[in-house]
Amino acid sequence: SDYAYTLGINFELEFGELNDIAWNTAQLSNNVSQYKYDCLKNILAVYGFQKIYVEVQSKFLDYKIRKDLEEFIVTFQLCHKMGVDLLERYTFLKDEIESCD
Repeated sequence: SDYAYTLGINFELEFGELNDIAWNTAQLSNNVSQYKYDCLKNILAVYGFQKIYVEVQSKFLDYKIRKDLEEFIVTFQLCHKMGVDLLERYTFLKDEIESCD
């Protein structure tokens, strides 16, 4: 006999994003020069990881819209793992910035 399964997926997305305006303003006002090289390197690493996260997030939303459930699930799991990692990076960066100047 055949079995029918229904899969329901609900998700919410919310994270604080380092934004281009803040970064560009810091560069233009020369506030960036106040930080040590290692601190700037870590800020840029988090910023770069965030851009990758946003790209992956966009992919899983595309898969949801196209109703490609298999790709959606795989990409959603990756996005979730990256989101957890990104939050950890934000926390580390926040603590590190306080000791950078």
